[in-house]
Amino acid sequence: MKKWIVVANRISARIYSEKPFKAIATLKNPLGKERNRSLSYDKPGFSKAKFGGTSNTHSLTGEKDPHEDAALSFAKEIRDYLKEQTHQNKVDELLVVAEPKMMGRIRENLPKDILNKCKWLSKDLGHVPDTEIPRAIGLS
Repeated sequence: MKKWIVVANRISARIYSEKPFKAIATLKNPLGKERNRSLSYDKPGFSKAKFGGTSNTHSLTGEKDPHEDAALSFAKEIRDYLKEQTHQNKVDELLVVAEPKMMGRIRENLPKDILNKCKWLSKDLGHVPDTEIPRAIGLS
């Protein structure tokens, strides 16, 4: 049985095989570390509504969070990679280790056939070096 471990956060996703424990792939999200200002590409403006007269202005707030959009896009990228590898029969079981928000984003985007192969562990191990991952998730 081929078991993979996916360690993900909003910045990167590292994928390992369980036995022997070795790195398979790393997916990067270049927008994961960007500041709000550099991600805000579509700021709302102001509108003078005709029905309110010329002195009545209101903000056209769309309340979009660019960090959330970048994280959702990255979760879809992780989904696409896992779908491709699963359909090529390279993986039979997945352990997804992620902080709670990212785990939810990944879970929402995975198809049912892959969800049935997943186990979940809620931990943020994005800062943990590769050599410490097995101990952090209880493999050794």
